[in-house]
Amino acid sequence: METLAFVTTIGIDKAEEPGKVELTLQTVDTTKISPPGSGGGGGDDKPVLNLKKTGNTVFEAIRKFNYESSRRPFFPHSQALIYGEEIAREGVGKYIDFFERDPEIRRNIYVLVAKGEASKILEGQPPLEYTVGVSINRVLDKYSTTSQIIPITLHDFLGRLLSKTTAPVAPIVLVNKEKNITLAGTAVFKEDKMIGELTPRETRGLLWVLNKAKGGIITLELPNPNEKISIEVINSQCKIIPEIKDNKLKITVEIREEGNLGEQNTPEDFSNEKSWDSLNKLTAGVIRSEVLAAFKKAQEFNADIFGFGEAFHRKYPAVWREIEDDWDNYFPFLELTVKVESTIRESGLAIKSAMPK
Repeated sequence: METLAFVTTIGIDKAEEPGKVELTLQTVDTTKISPPGSGGGGGDDKPVLNLKKTGNTVFEAIRKFNYESSRRPFFPHSQALIYGEEIAREGVGKYIDFFERDPEIRRNIYVLVAKGEASKILEGQPPLEYTVGVSINRVLDKYSTTSQIIPITLHDFLGRLLSKTTAPVAPIVLVNKEKNITLAGTAVFKEDKMIGELTPRETRGLLWVLNKAKGGIITLELPNPNEKISIEVINSQCKIIPEIKDNKLKITVEIREEGNLGEQNTPEDFSNEKSWDSLNKLTAGVIRSEVLAAFKKAQEFNADIFGFGEAFHRKYPAVWREIEDDWDNYFPFLELTVKVESTIRESGLAIKSAMPK
């Protein structure tokens, strides 16, 4: 162990010298870790070091760490692989091969795109964790609490990258004014190049279709703008139905969502069946609008982030062989129908609102 530098986070940026890549590794500084019962470990200094090297390739940059470091970079504990925005827009293809080949890199490491430079993200100071990678990992592990960020592992990203039709996506990470790490939005790729972004609302629209929206809060807008209701999503299921009709490609998305009434700041009584049905309809409307917003953005990018092409492949293999190479000419004109069934199960311990009418 004393010969290894444990890498927790990897950042990749374009170097100032043309044609070269800058690699930033965040490692654990074991000299700042106090043994249990020693009484040490106080203060604001966290046991991390950020090391930078440039090279013609990622592998060359990694080997350069051995020129001046007494410890060899060790990657099995890496939590996050972050690409700088500039390098993501240029194309990550030639900067991902090493991570696919090297046996020390685990396929469950998360892949992200930085808002700006990846090295700046590694300078962030998450308040409750030692390293940026651990902080990102734990946020993405509990993504379902919001369902507005999408967890993408190296395995997921490579699968989409190698697909002929399904476009890669990755969560966007940034550092706020307090130097804390924040995940907001989704980077959309065309082949290996980042071409645009989804907002958190559009990201949840994507998650509904991918069957990954298993939690989060839906805020319902009532006629009175000062009155709102929060619905907690507890489960959802999505079924994708491809169809070829009148020589047109069509997709029907059927979503079934279950939730609980979590909060209301309106005096209206929702304890009766009629009012309860109105909440179900409002919730279904919000879900439908989020899916359509994500689909509209995907068609603008001409990037099939939903995997609709794969759905046609499974149902119509013969037809798919004819249109697969021209999917980019079909996807922008694909017709989408979204059907949502929402069911609010419970209202917590309160039956009626405590607000006076």
